[in-house]
Amino acid sequence: MYPNLLQIEGDPKNTEITICSLFLEGWERAISGDQKIFSQVLNNTTRWDNPFVSTASEYLEGLTQFNKFFLEPSLSIFNVTKISSSDFLIDYQVSFWYPLFWRPRIIIPGTLALSIDHETFKVISVMEKWDVSLSELFLKQLPPRLWDVWHLFCSPSPEYPPKKRLQSIGRVSIEKLCKTVCLEATWTGLSAYPGPPLLNVPGFSLFGDFRTSRPNRDPFYTVLPVEVQSSKFIVKKAVGEGVENGAFQGKDGQQRSVGEVEMKKSSWIFHVPTALQPKVFDKARKETAVPLRGDSMVNTDPSDENGEDDVIDEIDYQVGLENASLMKSLSGGTLRANFTYDEFKIAEFESNQYTEYKYKIIPERVVATVDIYGDATAEKISGAVRAIQTAISSEPGKYTLKSQEASNKGESPIGLFLCNVKGCFNARGEPVMAIYEQQFQLRKTKVFLEIDIRK
Repeated sequence: MYPNLLQIEGDPKNTEITICSLFLEGWERAISGDQKIFSQVLNNTTRWDNPFVSTASEYLEGLTQFNKFFLEPSLSIFNVTKISSSDFLIDYQVSFWYPLFWRPRIIIPGTLALSIDHETFKVISVMEKWDVSLSELFLKQLPPRLWDVWHLFCSPSPEYPPKKRLQSIGRVSIEKLCKTVCLEATWTGLSAYPGPPLLNVPGFSLFGDFRTSRPNRDPFYTVLPVEVQSSKFIVKKAVGEGVENGAFQGKDGQQRSVGEVEMKKSSWIFHVPTALQPKVFDKARKETAVPLRGDSMVNTDPSDENGEDDVIDEIDYQVGLENASLMKSLSGGTLRANFTYDEFKIAEFESNQYTEYKYKIIPERVVATVDIYGDATAEKISGAVRAIQTAISSEPGKYTLKSQEASNKGESPIGLFLCNVKGCFNARGEPVMAIYEQQFQLRKTKVFLEIDIRK
């Protein structure tokens, strides 16, 4: 049974579901060059309709040429919906490398309507509807950016998830983002203390193994942009003795009361390269959160040669030493110099922070975006958010900010697309490093808010 068909309600032994399962397995293999299973469910009278062909035989002939020309093709099946006893609707995505020297990744998301004959249990018709036009493929996905070609000597050209611009309202662009598979690395901690900077990819999120030494250097895949979201929320936690709105026990181990504590959550979202999505699809469907390492900022080893606690060096920089230096209550000098720190505050900070990651499928979204250039300061981001809110209010009855009630409470996350940071994956679909393009004043960041289109 094809794993994506497990979502379909009804008898899993149903013959039509079995044929649909064989079709999907055969399609996946045919994309990679093996058409044996396809021949079991298709016949000469099967209709196959897409922008290039009208019959199944034409499609199979086209696949033969496809496999000779395009590189590393991949098929992702996002969802299968049973419409009737013999009709299915399939959300999918086909992708492949176009054999040009900058290696653009072509991505075609779409839906497929599949009809099966009750008597012969063969496929009657396949109707493909692409979410991108041919002109969009050739004008938006094929041409390289200047920086893609400039960096070819050190890293592959990045892959861009497809998007469609729906409308422009002044400097605000309304865009539809296609469904995709991603990896989300999350940091959660007390709002009172600084967390990892949003404009840098934190080291804890780059947990994959990767060999960089020649001649056994591992291949890697790059994607743009890296998506960042940040939000604040209130939780009720036990307050210990002498701790104002703290979150851990008092010195005697007794929890004194319950108080409201403001927390913040920051997420870095890497779109998994389409060539690697089949390797992580099961994990993305389950969305199982996996804790990331949590080294302590304080070394209390009694064997310390000075006999004193110290801030350790063997920790992740962006959630360790960087926080120690930014929190003025903890640090009185430079990172490597001798300085005193507030052990109580460090313990409070550490006891409330945690990091984790999970693979997940992001559904189709509509976002309102504003481009900002140079350093993405708080003032620029706030100005972009105001521009988006003004633009949405100028179109009454057409758009609304997603989760308007949460937005009114200040809980709706503000999103950033870091357009100058390549997320790099190893061949197993794990993030291993981030490559920054030093464009200085030309560096672009996109501020976005998710919106709904009113029907």
